Amino acid sequence: MINIAIVEDNINEYSLLKNSLDKYACSYNVKFNITYFSSAIEFLNSYKKQFQLVFMDIELPDMNGMEASHKLRDIDKDVVIVFVTNLSNYAINGYEVGALDFVVKPIKYETFAIKLSRLINKINIESPYRIEVYDVDHILRIINLAEVYYLEVSGHYLIFHLENEEFKIRMSLKSFEEKYDLTSFFKPNVYALVNLKYVDKVDGDDIFLGKFVIKISRLRKKDFLEAVSKYLGATM
Repeated sequence: MINIAIVEDNINEYSLLKNSLDKYACSYNVKFNITYFSSAIEFLNSYKKQFQLVFMDIELPDMNGMEASHKLRDIDKDVVIVFVTNLSNYAINGYEVGALDFVVKPIKYETFAIKLSRLINKINIESPYRIEVYDVDHILRIINLAEVYYLEVSGHYLIFHLENEEFKIRMSLKSFEEKYDLTSFFKPNVYALVNLKYVDKVDGDDIFLGKFVIKISRLRKKDFLEAVSKYLGATM
């Protein structure tokens, strides 16, 4: 699932873009969750790093798309921005805010599909995988799984260990594994799930993840080392 925001004041232009996204989703078996915003101010006021891809019209009321994108970059340096405009020479200034591409109106599906494939490939490779969970204090947490060093079971709870904070949710490890894509994680023992991205070394029965040290089961050590090797090979 890719969360997409469309910031466009013209409802007809929005419909054309959404129809192109829907057509692509059907053709390539991709799932999009699309949210519409009619103004940049509305979009920025509700932004919580919940999107991987933003289609930003440049000509918007109150705040234009270029100004909005500068403000967006102050909040989120990772989200992929694509300008949608009638003015192609204006759109090329998007490098100022790290815009990946631009789409010129009126949208032609064949050209759009090629661009979208490239965008999705970048998102799948580089963008953090964001999830929404409620912690034990009923606070909504929107986190990047890529920033989680490891998860740890404690009774009926899961503890999330990030670099400078930790929190817990009420969920079993099995349920969490079934719900989310955890291809970069591995279980070194029955009580933990480790992000292979942060493995610095394995010394005896200890796994070092930055400032964290986790025990590895002897029965799982061989499989864990193979998983680390495979992960490093895929990311080099």
